[in-house]
Parts: sequence; C-alpha cells; structure tokens
Amino acid sequence: MGASTAVLVIVMASYLATAEDVNVQCQRYDPLYKELMSREAKNTIPVDGKDEALNVTINLTLLKITSLNLRTGDAVLDTWVHYEWEDSRLAWDPSDYKGITVMNLPHSNIWTPDIVPYRGHTVVTDVPAVVFNSGLVYYIPPTIIKTRCDVSNYTTDGTVTCSLKIGSWTYNGNILDVQNKGPEIDVSEYYHDNQWDITEHSMQRRVHHYDCCPEPYPAITASVTLKAKRHGLLGWSLFH
Repeated sequence: MGASTAVLVIVMASYLATAEDVNVQCQRYDPLYKELMSREAKNTIPVDGKDEALNVTINLTLLKITSLNLRTGDAVLDTWVHYEWEDSRLAWDPSDYKGITVMNLPHSNIWTPDIVPYRGHTVVTDVPAVVFNSGLVYYIPPTIIKTRCDVSNYTTDGTVTCSLKIGSWTYNGNILDVQNKGPEIDVSEYYHDNQWDITEHSMQRRVHHYDCCPEPYPAITASVTLKAKRHGLLGWSLFH
C-alpha cells in the first residue's frame, strides 16, 4: 500500500467512526492518560537522576523555500523538525492497559526540549507528541523557519547557502545532548519549483566551549546549498 493510499484509508476510517466508537476509544485511553499525567513533571528534564545526559535526536525535513531575498539573504523555510528522546515517566506496561502500545499526548502536557535556532526565528504548529510504551517520544511539529542565508556567491555561480545552528537554549551538554539523525537533511518531501535545485544538504554535530563556562555546548548545524535554475533571470529580487 502506498503512502497516499494509506493516508486516504485512515481519513475514510475516521469519517466512518460512529459517536459510540469514539466514546469507546476515549474510555479505553482515559485510564492510561490519567496515569501518565499523574507521573509526568513537564517542567523538569527526564534524566532519572543519572549522571548521563539526556540524548535528543534531531532531524530536519525541508519542504519548501517559501521566500528568499537575494539582496539581504533573508529566507523563510517550510520544514518539519523531528525530535526524539526517552522519558521513563511516560513508559507503561501494555498488558495493564488493554494492549495499548502508543498514544498521542498534547506536547504542552509533557516535557519537551528547549531546542531553538541560535540565530533566526520559528513559527511552530501545535501538534501532539507520539509516545510509545517504552517511553520513547516522537515530536515532529511543522515549523516555519525565518533565517538569513549567504548570498555572496549568487552573482558568480548562482548559488545560495542557508545554514541553521540549533541546540538547547538553557541546558549544557552534560545535561542535554543533541545528536543528528543522519548526515543529511531530509529532502524527500521537498517541493521542486522552477527556481532552485538543491546541490548539497547536510547536518553536522559540533561541540562548542565558551570562555565563561567549562561545560560543553553541543549543537546541530543544518546546511543546504541551492543553485538557481535561471541565474540570469532572477536578479536581486524577492520571490516565492
């Protein structure tokens, strides 16, 4: 079954569900939800008192270059940002809860990492997190990223490079560590327009040390290089 067909089946099934079906599902999940919420402390990082840092794995799916100003380099990117971590407070035994192995929870009700771009601005869509009975959490919010790209090479070879450095805003690497899911940005969902080709895309982890503090500060740098398909026609303009 293809991905599009699978999505269609899910949507159709949701429309066919009766009010009674919905009520039964709510009754099934309510006890587990109440139990998890009684344990969860959304304002504290789930490190379990261990010496090891909490690992948060990050991936970035680039969907579209919404806009790019070739004079200033200001850009708006349409993305999905993937976060993955473990929170033992959200683990449960499926045999105690009618075989449930996965549950969606409002992200505002659980702890989520304070990972942001160090330079730039994001607009994040409010979506739930997916929690598995092992305590594994997937949180993949659609995210609009406003950043600044390097346009210095555009006039010579028609390329623009956009780089984004992201990491925890308040935790050092001894408490919260970040890892990239793989060596590249995910471009499988990228909207191929008639203006840009992607020539390079990467994700790389680096650890920084500052004069003020002895602790390590890990961050992920996501970078994508674009090449104009019609270099001579674009000029210095704002386009979508």
